[in-house]
Amino acid sequence: MSRENLLIWRMPLNLILVVLLGSCQGQPIERLETDDAISDKNPTPTTPITDRNPSPTTPIAKTPTIPVSNNYTTYENQQWGFSFDYPQGLVIDERRTSIESSVLDIVELWTQKDDRAIQAGKYQDGEYPPNVIVSIHQNPQNLSLQAWVENTNWFVAPNNFTPITIAGKEGFKFQSTGLYEFEYIVIPLNNSQQIIAIGFAKGGDSEAEYRQAFTSIIDTLQLVNKSQSSLQFEDYPVNDFFTGNPAAVDLNSHPQARRFRTALQEGVKDGANFAGKYAVVTIGCGSSCQQIAIVDVSTGKVFMSEVGSELGVKHRLDSRLLVINPPENLENINMPNGVRTQYFVLENNSLRSLN
Repeated sequence: MSRENLLIWRMPLNLILVVLLGSCQGQPIERLETDDAISDKNPTPTTPITDRNPSPTTPIAKTPTIPVSNNYTTYENQQWGFSFDYPQGLVIDERRTSIESSVLDIVELWTQKDDRAIQAGKYQDGEYPPNVIVSIHQNPQNLSLQAWVENTNWFVAPNNFTPITIAGKEGFKFQSTGLYEFEYIVIPLNNSQQIIAIGFAKGGDSEAEYRQAFTSIIDTLQLVNKSQSSLQFEDYPVNDFFTGNPAAVDLNSHPQARRFRTALQEGVKDGANFAGKYAVVTIGCGSSCQQIAIVDVSTGKVFMSEVGSELGVKHRLDSRLLVINPPENLENINMPNGVRTQYFVLENNSLRSLN
């Protein structure tokens, strides 16, 4: 098991002006479509999926939570369309990834004590303590729930299946063994090819707190249509538009601009296509991998970033919202764990992550 480093970043547009949303997670980086040869001794930096001990200086991207009472908080996952209440004082952790190909996303809940120990590196070379895990899986063969559970590698020796209805969906409660004894609930998410699994690992000093969280998640789980939960372009409108001819790309505005000059020059020919005065330009970097540059067509300036796309981007001229790996592109495909929809908004001359 590994923990994914997620970055929340801002990039002043008045300092660097082409967004290269690079470093495709989970995919090999092949030779880029550049104009100049790239030295093997100085490759373009990429953003790796590391193991589950993030750099202490890296902020953890958290899905916003909403207080619902003095004792509970609501977690909302807009990408996969579900929410639940959990006891205040527990920590939501979205950094973990899995080598299991069926896993699309993982959300873990930790006590503050366990989370501090993890951050301090206590479990770097050993097994992590028991906790609560909410995981999203794909079921591309449309197997029945029990058949899917029995055929996936996520569960060890599942047994004692009991039918149960959660959030209006018919599913199963069962036991699983392994490093710990687990209780699991599985139900279809929003279609038969996606499944949500909620697991509670028994044992440890915090078992009572984790069982309370497990019970709360089951009792309060709500599912919504992903199209209804996704952020909308209309939520981030643009009022000012550049109407002149596109400026020549300023190849001196960023060290890598000259390397991609052909793609950049072609990409701005039709003018702005994002946030009133910017052109989003895609640059291939291998199979299922796109780097993306953003050019200010009013000045020709470019700025860059290390965030990448595997399944394309969506953007509109009249909106400040930029969507990486749009959710509709993730439907019914087998992509590596860590590939997910990411939302960015142009705000106060910066691109800000909304994930």
